[in-house]
Amino acid sequence: MSNTSHAPRVLLVEDDHWLRTVLQERLSKRGFLVDSAATAQRARELMESCEHSLMLLDLMLPDADGLQLIGRARAQGTRDVIVISGHGDVGTVSSVFRSGAVDFLSKPLDLVRLDGWLTRAAARHERTSRHLVDEAPLIGESEPFRALRDALHAVAASREPVVLHGDTGVGKSRLARELHRLGSASHGRLVVVQAEGCSAAEFVRQLEAGGMVVPSDPVRPTLLVEEFTLLSPTAQAALAAAVDTERGNLAWAGRAHGDFARVLLTTTADPFQEADRGRLGSDLWLRLEVGVLHVPPLADRGRDVVALVEDGANRERPGSRLSPEVADQLMLASWPGNVRQALAMARRAAQRAEGLIRAEHLGLGAPEVASVQSERLEIPVGTSLEDARRQLVLATLRSTRGDKARAAEILGISLKTLYNRIREYRAK
Repeated sequence: MSNTSHAPRVLLVEDDHWLRTVLQERLSKRGFLVDSAATAQRARELMESCEHSLMLLDLMLPDADGLQLIGRARAQGTRDVIVISGHGDVGTVSSVFRSGAVDFLSKPLDLVRLDGWLTRAAARHERTSRHLVDEAPLIGESEPFRALRDALHAVAASREPVVLHGDTGVGKSRLARELHRLGSASHGRLVVVQAEGCSAAEFVRQLEAGGMVVPSDPVRPTLLVEEFTLLSPTAQAALAAAVDTERGNLAWAGRAHGDFARVLLTTTADPFQEADRGRLGSDLWLRLEVGVLHVPPLADRGRDVVALVEDGANRERPGSRLSPEVADQLMLASWPGNVRQALAMARRAAQRAEGLIRAEHLGLGAPEVASVQSERLEIPVGTSLEDARRQLVLATLRSTRGDKARAAEILGISLKTLYNRIREYRAK
């Protein structure tokens, strides 16, 4: 499994090479990771290697009847099995549904119907991933995470707006809920609004409805707007009007029935860049720019990933523990899906392992770092200075087992400079 396992994964079992290629391209464009097989044997191997959100299965396979794979897929954790076949007699269809499939698509395929299943599978995967992060304890003793935790405690008592900015999966929503819990308004409700796909009219309606004080709960609620940079200009203007900086709280257009105690916001996009590009209204940004907190990516948090994965595995199956070589590989992985990816990986590994979790349970590949032999690094003549520096930085990180503070000390650069170079190398 690659380190992009934060995306939903589909098992495609189809012996027709042309159709398999067409479906694989369609699934990939929808953001799915695709494992494809032309035989039942290969499908079984892929089912053993990782968990799939969805399975597309042809019944007529060269080495077995596809019906035999449905029950096995469900037992391995595949939620939905969709059969695709050119043989759709009543007996076959009945057998398919009795075996546990959720749908039967005749060839030529109804692509609109297939897209409906893909949409549902992606949404369910997102909800499951979010739940894993939202329910997880805040674990971490790395310097970047300690600094963030200190910043959260420093602003907890304030009523000023706070923006949590960071990559997908770093736990922005979980941290926003923690900030609400720590704050002086924690006894009030937390009203969550998803900005993505929300029209201006719907956003205003949710502000008015969420900010109403009800007799059963007279305490003013806190507003959390997720991915707020996706709001339209009109919706941004409504949010700006709701922020009463002079009073240090939120008040929807000054209406007594629509007051919020505080506003919290999350965004994957860099809000400073969005403001520079004119995508954030100046009225709104002036009220928010002093309260931006950056949530570090998991790859910058050193040994935190080991503690996160071990805790996630133990919550799934008590008594789970990581083998020593796994800890090393976890710290050197790139983690594009961040905390969300690590927790999903921990959950699947705990389900497959017998207590001791090894690399094969996690699906970890070899880390993409320079090779170190006997603490020596050989760089051929003709290598550019930039590439030589890159190899040296990555080799030093490997030799320190991902300890960035120690690596920075060895390299003679500041920790901030090392973080900047790591981000630069990942961007390439």
